Amino acid sequence: MKQPNSRCLYVAHRLRWSETREKMREIMDLILAPKLQKETCNLLRVLVSEFHMMFAELFPSERFTPKSHNFVHYGTIFQFSGPIRNLSTIRFEAKHKNKKKEANATTSRRNITHTLCIKEQLSLCYRLMTHKGLESNNSYGMNEYVEHVSLCHDYILFKSTLPYDFNNACLIMKWVEVHGQTYRKGTCVVIRCKEHYLYDSLPVFGLVKSILRNKKDRICLICQIILTLNFDTYLHAYVVQKSEQIECVIIDELLTPFPAILVSLGKDLTHHKLYVTLKHAL
Repeated sequence: MKQPNSRCLYVAHRLRWSETREKMREIMDLILAPKLQKETCNLLRVLVSEFHMMFAELFPSERFTPKSHNFVHYGTIFQFSGPIRNLSTIRFEAKHKNKKKEANATTSRRNITHTLCIKEQLSLCYRLMTHKGLESNNSYGMNEYVEHVSLCHDYILFKSTLPYDFNNACLIMKWVEVHGQTYRKGTCVVIRCKEHYLYDSLPVFGLVKSILRNKKDRICLICQIILTLNFDTYLHAYVVQKSEQIECVIIDELLTPFPAILVSLGKDLTHHKLYVTLKHAL
């Protein structure tokens, strides 16, 4: 069978190793999380131990690979060095990409590592002499200028939560890319957790309706609040419901900069459910 992933159906409840898969998913949520409480290291140790026991029971003839054994040490590494995500080497290849270009541009192949070292030192000296720091990689799409923010659509609904420095002329953006993450109309973001309230700690999501940019290049997202009902362990996603509430949030104040994945499952528009899933634990 040769089909793209978008056309493949994964029927997990018919697989005898679905519980093992769910346990691995819980482990990966903690490993990929950018920040967690320090006590999470104990939870990570328990999950890894349970996963190994379930794997050994399900596949008695299989032997553990070195990568599976490395999970045993993740709890200790997290306890003393912080989130595992920050220790990942997955981004090293991006740094090597520039060096590969410089190596291909060099005609001489004699002691090419020495040539690359000199270029790296000259580049660092240039930045120090010019006092040039890290450049912003933000980019912006098409925009519409408005003389005052009150001219925006549904201004009455979000004016109470609008930051004070946006109460003047601003730009309505089609899309923005901030720190490698793209936001546009329809993007689902994580605004905060309900732990700021009194009854539970479920996350509060928002559906981007409009994007504002002021003279200081600050970005404000006008979001439709999505209420979280519960967490579906089978789909590993939050069951959500759209509300009529509109709220403004500065893009740098989001609980996590990574957009969430919003999907609708059901036969038609009248019999469907909305689910939001994340790439890591909050």
